[in-house]
Amino acid sequence: MQTSVVRTFFLSLTISFAVANSGLGQAGVVEDAEVLERAIVRQAVPADVLADAVKEVQQVGDLTLKGDFMGVVDKLYPRYRHRAAKKLGGNEEMAATMKKMVDDLAASGITITKFVAEPALHGFDIPEFREWLVFVPTTRLVRRIDPATGLVERMEIKDYQVAIRKKTEGSSWSFLNGSTLNMQELRALFPTLPADIEEFAVPEKGARRVK
Repeated sequence: MQTSVVRTFFLSLTISFAVANSGLGQAGVVEDAEVLERAIVRQAVPADVLADAVKEVQQVGDLTLKGDFMGVVDKLYPRYRHRAAKKLGGNEEMAATMKKMVDDLAASGITITKFVAEPALHGFDIPEFREWLVFVPTTRLVRRIDPATGLVERMEIKDYQVAIRKKTEGSSWSFLNGSTLNMQELRALFPTLPADIEEFAVPEKGARRVK
């Protein structure tokens, strides 16, 4: 049963910050990222920027727990949000889709009970867009109550968010949901990211049963 529950969680818990399968980034992927990387001169991401990204990811997680899906949509990375909204029919439709997914989960006994943004270890200067990009690990606690038996299961889900902000002082953070984003999509948006980014910077995903 544990395998089926974990699979359900991974398929379903995409409602946190974005709509799955938006189709973003399927074209225009730069194949030779190493060539681009050698041509880029990056600034180190300041520690206060890493800390600020974590704080902002926590706020978005709190919006999700409160059911403020329009607020979540507003905080999606604009280039991603515009394409996803166009495919789904608009921002309101995106928010409605998120709400329906949460309602469906609740009907099956699944609830996200806690969201924690963990300290960020890796961030990147994106000079072509004058942006900071930060990988923020996240932990979600999920409770499942079997509608038939009333038995309770709890899971801990490890995932991440990609936080992006213009370098201009006072700029707002926006986000990409790591649970639905693949590296092809990310590199389509940011083609000069290091070629080996998955080996040292992208937080691990996972799920385990907890008491």
